[in-house]
Amino acid sequence: MSFRREMNALRAASLLRMALPILAAASPALAQVGSGQTITNNNAVFTLNDYTGGQAGTGASTVFSVNGNAGANNLGQAWWWGRVQGSDPREFAVTVSNAASSFSKSSQADSFTLTYNYNRTVGATIVPVMKLEMTYTVIGLGISGAQAFGKLVQSVTVTNMTGTGASNPATAFTYNLFNYNNLAVFGTNGNKTAVQTGPNSVRFIDGLNPLRRADYDVSGPGATIQVTSTTASSVRNVLTDGNISNLVNSIFGGPANLEVASQFVFNLAAGQSQSASVVLTIPTPGAAALAALGAVTMIGFRRRRGS
Repeated sequence: MSFRREMNALRAASLLRMALPILAAASPALAQVGSGQTITNNNAVFTLNDYTGGQAGTGASTVFSVNGNAGANNLGQAWWWGRVQGSDPREFAVTVSNAASSFSKSSQADSFTLTYNYNRTVGATIVPVMKLEMTYTVIGLGISGAQAFGKLVQSVTVTNMTGTGASNPATAFTYNLFNYNNLAVFGTNGNKTAVQTGPNSVRFIDGLNPLRRADYDVSGPGATIQVTSTTASSVRNVLTDGNISNLVNSIFGGPANLEVASQFVFNLAAGQSQSASVVLTIPTPGAAALAALGAVTMIGFRRRRGS
């Protein structure tokens, strides 16, 4: 059977919603089943709720506060979608795909990693095809006056796992990876404007208070950013429909209830890994605030390095 047909069969099997084996977590503290986790660092808190949907679903909901548990939620959703170019008929939410695939979770206080192993069955042998490691890290940057600052780093590493033996020959493939964020800057869903501040950066500004803002910065191969409003033609609907989609570099400026997605294109030879990341900073500090936060940031950095 060709690699393309095998990958199509693997995806088709996911639609049967088979019972999925969950690998034991790397840390004994994470014996619970599920993708959800709450992490904290200084004043910042991030919660990823359990994602119970399938590959055709809409991903997990989230909470991201830069001012403790009682702070406003800046991020209603953050998740990843993927598509093997030439094999998959559409984009799929990152989750386990069939009974041969697996999922595990490991965590520290301020970060956690969800690992998805995509496998196929050759005869009586399960052989690896692709590994995807999804990491969330929260960074509290301290408080200056009445304003709290924080960052959420979303990163993914994708590895081509083919080429491990005669039953798993080396096969190159292209994997399209999509990050999606539904922003609510300081708890405000609507009345946001968006401005492109660099080739891979967008700033979101609250229409009621221009000091309430968020920067969305991405890095990774072939990075594309698309901002839309949360309407019937929203960028999330593009990812969850039944068609093959590619994002285009475009910024709908608003004011409106805005959402943002990025696409990365990984051309992976056997054994090769590539990574992408999205950094959400809330709010974007001005020059004076940056100076005041410098010492706090360095203390936090030293603590993270020493941990």
